[in-house]
Amino acid sequence: MANKVFTGDLTEYDERFIRCRGIRNHTWRFETDFNVATNARGRIMEFTRTLHCAACTTNRLDTYEVKRNGKFVFKGRKYEYADGYQVHRGNPIDSDAVRDALLMKEMQASLDAELMNRLLNMRPDARNQPLLKVVGE
Repeated sequence: MANKVFTGDLTEYDERFIRCRGIRNHTWRFETDFNVATNARGRIMEFTRTLHCAACTTNRLDTYEVKRNGKFVFKGRKYEYADGYQVHRGNPIDSDAVRDALLMKEMQASLDAELMNRLLNMRPDARNQPLLKVVGE
């Protein structure tokens, strides 16, 4: 993954990333065999497992240390993002903005007009927020 950073605005953000970034709910599934590191004597020192998000194609690599008693201790996590998933620092798109736009779109589809109008009046900034096309519509 080249990890190109997205620099556009919310209306241009790739729909594949909206649910994962907006609701912070990747659809992780175990993707690969464990990558195991051993010492010179062959004892397993640590291992890394890779999880893959089916929605946005992000990979999550979780590394665990293996103690002498055989217990696993979480050591760290690394992400490999698809091109355009990450947002350039200073860009007005952040997780909260994506989540809010997604929730507004879903609410618009389910709330009656009067209730939606009340919500918009409570949040004047939301009136100018783009309503996203929700993946799967």
